[in-house]
Amino acid sequence: MERWNTGTLLIVRIAKKVGLKEPEFEDDDEFKIVIYRKAYLSEATPEATPEVERLIRVMDGEKGRLELQLLLALKDEKYFRNNFKQKALDLGLIEMTIPGKPTSGNQKYRLTALGKKLKEKLEGQAR
Repeated sequence: MERWNTGTLLIVRIAKKVGLKEPEFEDDDEFKIVIYRKAYLSEATPEATPEVERLIRVMDGEKGRLELQLLLALKDEKYFRNNFKQKALDLGLIEMTIPGKPTSGNQKYRLTALGKKLKEKLEGQAR
């Protein structure tokens, strides 16, 4: 029984870490754990990786690459580009403010309408 308790604490920690609603524990005649999974907006909303979801959560207005990396506490620009920014661009969740000049030093990124819907959904799950 004592070892089971460490397992339930681990479940709570992992759920919190990946942005899921906290599990519910029921102890009537038998012990039950209700674990929530991520629900996506609709079939029209693309599935986002946990990295893309992290990016969407910090997006507010227009932000440059370096500002986004700082918000996400990421030092490696290539890792950010490949696992966060490019995937979010490919899914249509964010867009460039200067699409004709992707390498511009003034380039910033903002949420698209689809990105805003996903952000609302993610914020709703966090409550």
